[in-house]
Formats: sequence, C-alpha cells, structure tokens
Amino acid sequence: MKIKKRYAVILTIGLIFIFNNYYPSWLITGTYTSNVVDQFAIDGIDNNKKLEINSDGTFRGDSWGHGTWELEHGLNGTTIDFKFNNEGYSTYFYRRMFFSKPRIVIFRDLNSEFLKD
Repeated sequence: MKIKKRYAVILTIGLIFIFNNYYPSWLITGTYTSNVVDQFAIDGIDNNKKLEINSDGTFRGDSWGHGTWELEHGLNGTTIDFKFNNEGYSTYFYRRMFFSKPRIVIFRDLNSEFLKD
C-alpha cells in the first residue's frame, strides 16, 4: 500500500511539473498585452502594446512588427524565439502556480512581461 502511495505522489509531482513548464503551441497562441513596470532594458517595448501570436508560426506586434516564432521544449521549460526585421529575441514562459494565464517574460527582474488577454 505504501508503494502505491509513493508512486501516486511521484506521478502527481511529475504531472504538476510538466503542466507548469511545458507549453504546447495551442496554449500560447492568442493576443497578449505588455505590462512594463520599468522602461530599463526592455528592447523597445512600451506599456500596453499588443502582441498577437498566430498558430501558423507568425506574429504581429505593435513594437516588433511582423515576424515568426518558434517554440523549444527542454528540461528547464519552454522557450520562444521571435525573429523579425533581421533581429531576434529569445525568452521564456512563466505561469504563476498552475492555473494562471501564460506570460511571456520580457525582463523578469523588472516584472516586465506580456500578459495573455
């Protein structure tokens, strides 16, 4: 009986980790609004700018214009790479404790992020 409980606990912890760190493309597509607390080191993104991520691998944003995006899944979570105007920006997703909407981090230390609408 104790072994079954251990397996159940390990399975639950594993599922929680996967759910909170793995972001499939259907979960992240949609419209985001920037929430910029401090203008320092944000790569030209102002507050309340829109970013629309499409399921076909393209995006349109008020700050970056048009471009493409690509997801990379690893042990540290899911990263997203944006390519636009011969430039690129690589960042990651963050979700507060399981059930909040995904956030695309702009600058984590300054609480700057794109919040999903």
